[in-house]
Amino acid sequence: MTSNVQLDYEKTFDKHHVHMVTGMETKSSNYPSVYFLGSQEANGIPFLTTKSTTYVGDGIPFNQNRLGVLGRFNYDYDNKYIMELSGRYDGSYFYKKGKRFGFFPSGSLAYRISQERFWKNNSFLSQKIDEVKLRGSYGVLGKELGNALTYITGYNFNQGSAILDGRDVVSSRITGLATDNITWGRVYVLDLGVDIGLFNNRLTGGFDWFDRHQTGELASRYDVLLPNEIGFSLPAENLNSDHTKGIEMHLGWKDNVRDFNYFVSGNFTFSRWITGTRYKPRWANSYDRFRDLWNTEGRFRDGSFQLVSVGQFQSWEQIANHPVDQDHYGNTTIRPGDYIYQDTNHDGYISDLDMENVTYRVNGGTPWLNFAFQTGVNWKGFDFRAEFAGGSKFTYEQQWVMRYFDGNTNVSQYLADNSTWYKDIWDKNSGFNIGKYPLLTKGVNNWMNTHWPNSNWQTNVTYMKLRNLELGYTFSSQMLKKPRFRAYAYMYLPRIS
Repeated sequence: MTSNVQLDYEKTFDKHHVHMVTGMETKSSNYPSVYFLGSQEANGIPFLTTKSTTYVGDGIPFNQNRLGVLGRFNYDYDNKYIMELSGRYDGSYFYKKGKRFGFFPSGSLAYRISQERFWKNNSFLSQKIDEVKLRGSYGVLGKELGNALTYITGYNFNQGSAILDGRDVVSSRITGLATDNITWGRVYVLDLGVDIGLFNNRLTGGFDWFDRHQTGELASRYDVLLPNEIGFSLPAENLNSDHTKGIEMHLGWKDNVRDFNYFVSGNFTFSRWITGTRYKPRWANSYDRFRDLWNTEGRFRDGSFQLVSVGQFQSWEQIANHPVDQDHYGNTTIRPGDYIYQDTNHDGYISDLDMENVTYRVNGGTPWLNFAFQTGVNWKGFDFRAEFAGGSKFTYEQQWVMRYFDGNTNVSQYLADNSTWYKDIWDKNSGFNIGKYPLLTKGVNNWMNTHWPNSNWQTNVTYMKLRNLELGYTFSSQMLKKPRFRAYAYMYLPRIS
């Protein structure tokens, strides 16, 4: 059951404008369920015994309640000095009584300098630059972390069995320690920006710099030791934090030539993830700390470490004369087509000490750079609109059948077509046609080529795609002798994962 109540008040007096909103929203739900799964020990038995039951899910019904109270106050003087204050008081059934509620305030200020008298009295500024607004905001957002009912203890059924007093007894296992050390995470957001409008607002744009500081991220302590006999580890708590920093920009142009109207606009966002505080991080040595992007405070935690490929071996002679021991066996396992790795530390031996971080986010998350482009026209009732979206600074890494020969799975056609092959597959002395990838062999692939992280299996990606397309026609009231209406066709191309 969901409810929403809202009160709204707005008034303008002289040059003052006030707008106030307050409201409350609630949600309450209950989902009882029981699930049994098992296999009878013999045909014809109409019930499941505890021994034959392999899974029991008892969805014990409980009220899943959420409550939110919100308020917002907006004020502006002469549409020039603008202020907004807001706050939310949210509660969630996820957390134990006493930690269920959190207050999350925010505020923003804006100054439309283009509305000042000196601006309007300047012929150049007033005629060429229509809008300049400086703005800034700071606020706290609530982030619901963890899972429901972690503050009570539950049990998992059928976690083994034992013979007690001559009987086979099926056991259950405790889910773990209950914890009341989890509550709302808080995201502190700072945003500074400027908006502009030029040439009768035909050209508009804006720029933002933002910093998101996420606190209260869940992690477990490691310095409180539990005996192994207990069978579970310490529960998570609100211990860690992270940062996201970046910039946004948008730019648009709209105009008309007689009855032909058109517009074009674009925007982009560039952001980086930064490691925040970690609960008592520890490393074996300084090199481990250098490699640990996820636990070293202040580090950009994008990308991964891998060997840097600087080419491929073209012949047996080149392998024999290669001065760096690459396979740890004097290069005796290397074949033409295998990768040549950069000896970063110049010790004459390839190891993980030669790895470098030369990638972006790998096979997950969003690209560092995201952008979009929109355009549209309108002419004598016809209208057309298209939107494109894209990204850059993202790394795709080939895995599994796109990387090596798996004896239990067919090799991808792409990998087969682009791998190194013998000129005559029936004659091992026929020489090689060097492809983009090493020689495909079953069971004897050079592990440094196929399984060690290296840059040859990674591609830095930039892409743009058509996201949606719309074509329409508006029938005028004179044509139909009725109120006008619009017919249109719309195509949306969703993201394919």
